[in-house]
Amino acid sequence: MIRILHTIDTTGPGGAETVFVDLIKGLDPNRFVHVVVIRGPGWVFDQLTTHGLTPYFINSRGSFNVKYLMELVNVIKKEKVNLIQSHLLGSNLYCSLAGILTGIPVVSTFHGFVDFNANEKLSRLKTFLINRGSNKLVFVSDSLKKRFVQERKVCDSKSVVIYNAVVISQCAKKVDYSYRKSLGFKNDVVVVGSVGNIRVAKGYSYLLQAAKTILQENPHFRFLIAGEGKGKLLEELMTLRHALGLQDVVYFLGFQADIPTFLNNLDIFVLSSMSEGFSIATIEAMVNGILVTNHDPSGLARAIIELSTDSELKKRLTHNALLKVKSQYSSEVLIDKYTALYESILLKEKFKVPS
Repeated sequence: MIRILHTIDTTGPGGAETVFVDLIKGLDPNRFVHVVVIRGPGWVFDQLTTHGLTPYFINSRGSFNVKYLMELVNVIKKEKVNLIQSHLLGSNLYCSLAGILTGIPVVSTFHGFVDFNANEKLSRLKTFLINRGSNKLVFVSDSLKKRFVQERKVCDSKSVVIYNAVVISQCAKKVDYSYRKSLGFKNDVVVVGSVGNIRVAKGYSYLLQAAKTILQENPHFRFLIAGEGKGKLLEELMTLRHALGLQDVVYFLGFQADIPTFLNNLDIFVLSSMSEGFSIATIEAMVNGILVTNHDPSGLARAIIELSTDSELKKRLTHNALLKVKSQYSSEVLIDKYTALYESILLKEKFKVPS
């Protein structure tokens, strides 16, 4: 059995956290034993405990938490870990250091570029340590890999792409009207929705501006945003919604546990993000759609209107999306690629692959 330590420095919910949990759940239990280190309680913890796992809690907060690193090393030694799998910048850095200290191979997965601050004084040092301590660097899209290699100078020869994925059976289209009924929508309403936590990179201000444009042309649209949010950014979006007069047509629903049901209530899915590593919400929605330039609410509005009026285009995009998701973005493909990667690393580093 291969003993893998998995760690991530957030508690979820979110795209990276979903991949983190799905990877653990999907790996063959006859080949892998999981040791999990997370920061504390939250969505990730709840998902893992329902799968019968009891994670270690180690607080990783702080600019450089030596205590966290030492506790991580102690867990690696205590649990006789064969390989370390980390997710997101903070965990990737600490696990790279732990790999250097213990000699255990490390796979670092990057889910987006937003964590890297190019102006940070220690950014070059962080890149050096991750390059030095990681045996493989996994990126969730080709564009993300290219950007890290070019702008952050991560090691190209160690870098691979493994796309995010979804459990296709959970995302099958089953038309649902529960949200429409609970919100009191009439039958002729076109429901447009987006999924993602309230963050700057999600570009929800552009979606609100697009909604204003659309409603001036056709008042029979409603917009639903599913995602966890709080603080200044959410307040700013609420203020913008009020300023645009959209209080009764744009709904911020907060975290929604059942995303497939939410998606099955939509006529059109929208991703208004300015930056994404690889949007899980998009493949959950099985979208093969219209690309719009960043920061362009007018273009976004035109694309939404086009999809609402062209039934043949919608039908064609839906069909093609399903084929693509099944061939490239299924959970089985992701699990197979990570499994092959782990075994190749252990063999290359001359570790005995446990049977």
